[in-house]
Amino acid sequence: MNPAQWTVMARLAPMLVPVVGAQFLAARGRLLGPERLVDDTMGWTMCDPTRIDPDLRRRLVELSRTRRGFPEAAAAYAESARGLFWYLTRNMRADEERVTSPTLIVHGDRDRLVPAAAARALAARRPEFVLEMIDDCGHAPQLEVPDQFLAAVVPWLTATVAAR
Repeated sequence: MNPAQWTVMARLAPMLVPVVGAQFLAARGRLLGPERLVDDTMGWTMCDPTRIDPDLRRRLVELSRTRRGFPEAAAAYAESARGLFWYLTRNMRADEERVTSPTLIVHGDRDRLVPAAAARALAARRPEFVLEMIDDCGHAPQLEVPDQFLAAVVPWLTATVAAR
């Protein structure tokens, strides 16, 4: 595991402990406030957060502000993160074996949450899956580089639909 992955694990570790995860997220939200919370999250999930559409950032901040009014939001997010972690580490392999539909994997080559090696390994296990690696991109290519994301998805979708 490289240093960037250790950093991500350290940031996500509190979510794995029931109650602690919710308290951690609630405190983080209060400490940072909506704008800094969005910017901080984008900073460690995206390769270059300045590429995000300013209107989208504004809407994410507004959503963060709205979520502050829901006392159950931090616990729900922590529970979701915990469930996703356990799914990815225990059950996903069984589910991926059952996939029979055409599948496109779009992945940022500088994703710090899900290493590019994981996407490559999935594509190696399932050679019928198509892997599109987007250079100089983090965890959310659809937000960070939407034109490149669409350039990967639209031709694949068009060809897949045409083949059916």
